Amino acid sequence: MGIAVVQWHGESAPGQYEIALMHGDAVEAVDKLLLAKEALVGVAASHGLAVSFLPKPFPDAAGNGLHVHFSLWKDGKCLMHDPHGGSYTSNRLEAAAAAVIAAAADLTPTRLSNIQDGGISTETIPALPQVLPSPPDEGHQHRVRPPGWRQSAPGPKTEGPTPGGPTRPATVTTSPPQPIPSMEMLSFLAGVLTYMDVLLPFTSPSPNSYARLRPGSWAGAYAAWGYNNREVPLRVTAPGPKHLDMMHVEYKALDGTANPYLALSAIMVAGMLGIFAKLFPPEPCQVPPHELDTEASSRLGVRLLPGSLRAALDLLQNTRKGEAFKDAVAEAIGRPLLQAFLAVREAEAVHAPNDNPRSLLLRYS
Repeated sequence: MGIAVVQWHGESAPGQYEIALMHGDAVEAVDKLLLAKEALVGVAASHGLAVSFLPKPFPDAAGNGLHVHFSLWKDGKCLMHDPHGGSYTSNRLEAAAAAVIAAAADLTPTRLSNIQDGGISTETIPALPQVLPSPPDEGHQHRVRPPGWRQSAPGPKTEGPTPGGPTRPATVTTSPPQPIPSMEMLSFLAGVLTYMDVLLPFTSPSPNSYARLRPGSWAGAYAAWGYNNREVPLRVTAPGPKHLDMMHVEYKALDGTANPYLALSAIMVAGMLGIFAKLFPPEPCQVPPHELDTEASSRLGVRLLPGSLRAALDLLQNTRKGEAFKDAVAEAIGRPLLQAFLAVREAEAVHAPNDNPRSLLLRYS
């Protein structure tokens, strides 16, 4: 069918498999996703089997997600990073980028270099439970250099006389530029994080979706982001600080009951609102969010997501943030489509008390 499969493997729940498809432009990727799902359902049926994409078919087993990995591109150029270093327009963007680089380097610093008024200073970060390995040398203090920092080039010098050879100048070397996360990447990330609770009706649109969004399920019960943290719904990942050109973001609060065209549209709207407003993300959460105390949750901007479709729709329909987000989505997809979509969501929320597992399995096949 011309649909590239990156990998597939058995998962932990009964009869459960994970399939990763090759990336592509948004519409192309969703087209191939739907064709792949049709193939799965059709081939299974020819063997007398049924396929379900229900988010939580078994209450005591792992759920089914539809994780989407995305990166930002313009005119064929990746906008996720600045390969030449540079500077930021905001001190908080500076700090957020430093945290990304620290996490990508697999460090657990207790002090982060931070740009403040009057120059560079260091700010002590309260210790949190860590899931990353400790620095190998206890006597060495790791410091995260601010993005855009440059090592001063050593001045030219000559070596002393060498027996049997002439005096020659030493080789002068400079540190290569440190790639840094782009302002567009950080603001897009902050936009998705800011609007995540009102995004859920588009990405987790069924009553059963919220049985999956629970702590410890690797799906994301809290609005938070982290570097390679599988317990947060926004996971930033890259092979390391020198390979930010391969950095991408995984959005995990998406499942197979969503209309993927509308879900990706809503995610893009949230991210673009972040870019337009020049938002900046808080520090990354590097531990399971439910393990944080109140002070740490506040500092990292971690908040509990709605626990039901009804609660998510109420936030979308009855808050200033929700109304602003609806207006932006309506501009992107058209108000008639948005109204029809929300009417179906309202009907599903009303019908939720009458749902039973068998009908749900068939409904979302």
